[in-house]
Amino acid sequence: MSDRTMRETELRPTPAAVADARRLLRELAGDELATTDTAARAELALSELVTNALTHGQPPVELRVSVEPGRITATVTDAGAAPMQLRNAHPDDEHGRGLAIVASVVTAWGWERPAHGGRVVWFTVAESQAAVYPGLVPCA
Repeated sequence: MSDRTMRETELRPTPAAVADARRLLRELAGDELATTDTAARAELALSELVTNALTHGQPPVELRVSVEPGRITATVTDAGAAPMQLRNAHPDDEHGRGLAIVASVVTAWGWERPAHGGRVVWFTVAESQAAVYPGLVPCA
């Protein structure tokens, strides 16, 4: 694998886009990284962010994945207006766990609202680093 590999693409606004995003990540990760815990955690986080953009955002949904030795960074951009919220879902809730899952498996993550509108959500997963995120309080 080279020192850094990066790819950007616009995802189709269909559920198949989640599988497309995971496939792109695996292709970029290559043989050296694709079977590691780092790639598995990145795939899970990417699935959650793309699903969130498709469910709660607005098209276009754009994906950017960057792979460096021992590190995967992904950015998902959509035209949605709603702020991203790390929620503490109740056990009976059908939704609301996506960002908590992301926070639990990545090294770092965040989101911002660009000047042109929409939202940009990103994460980084690095080998041999514990996730850094605000802890969640379990539901009563």
